[in-house]
Amino acid sequence: MLLRILLVALLVVGSASAAFRQSSEIRLKKDAIEKILVKRDGSQHLLQFRWTLYQNGGLVLLRAYDGFNAQNVLRLNHKNQSVRVEIDMRGSDPKAFTYIVIKFKAFEASRQEAVFDLLLRDDAERVELKYLERDE
Repeated sequence: MLLRILLVALLVVGSASAAFRQSSEIRLKKDAIEKILVKRDGSQHLLQFRWTLYQNGGLVLLRAYDGFNAQNVLRLNHKNQSVRVEIDMRGSDPKAFTYIVIKFKAFEASRQEAVFDLLLRDDAERVELKYLERDE
């Protein structure tokens, strides 16, 4: 019985990670701004994010996309480990729903760097991400 539960859990986790079309690892020092140009159907939008504080296991992430600014506190191995940036509005077609996940993966204290995974969910393959030069 336990073996069946583990097998089902592995299949669910494997299929969930397969839903992301693109993934990148990003390493940022404090206040370095990551800029990503999001191109979709002839339009372009800028996604920017940076972190400002890491204390007591919490990382303060500032992000901006399409005129909306937000601040999140991310924690490793916690339900608040990532944020989702919606590229499309949710509609009737689930394949048209596109979003980016910024996941806090690690903090390297010796280098004072935060490590993130950037994941793109784009089943219709209409979005292109272009990483711009970083402000250090």
